[in-house]
Amino acid sequence: MTQAPTLALPDFSKPFILETDASGLAMGAVLMQASHPIAFFSKPFCPRLRRSSTYIRELHAITTAVKKWRQYLLGHPFVIYTDHQSLKELITQAVQTPEQQVYLAKLMGYDYSIQYKSGKTNVVADALSRLPEKTS
Repeated sequence: MTQAPTLALPDFSKPFILETDASGLAMGAVLMQASHPIAFFSKPFCPRLRRSSTYIRELHAITTAVKKWRQYLLGHPFVIYTDHQSLKELITQAVQTPEQQVYLAKLMGYDYSIQYKSGKTNVVADALSRLPEKTS
């Protein structure tokens, strides 16, 4: 039997961990500290993002999660884990498109680093990005 996780209260003396993922249809993220979840998030992509590249969908998932949990992350160091290898070089790579510039501008002012986490181990964010869409 699976138990629902107990959410932890944030401790602003400890670094935050943000795990994100994007599937073809949605994004998912979990905010944690010391392997304890603080909050979960999942949202379907609009039609335009569904047609976008994996890189853009993953980057959108990161910026959306950072914006959602801004009150926890701004002014505090945090690590972003993504299963998209090229995003770990986001800060140092040359910006190629205006779309990338928009996303990078959304991350300015935050104290973060980006680490690669294989899809097999990024299970919570991956599961959240694959939740079925609600239909009416």
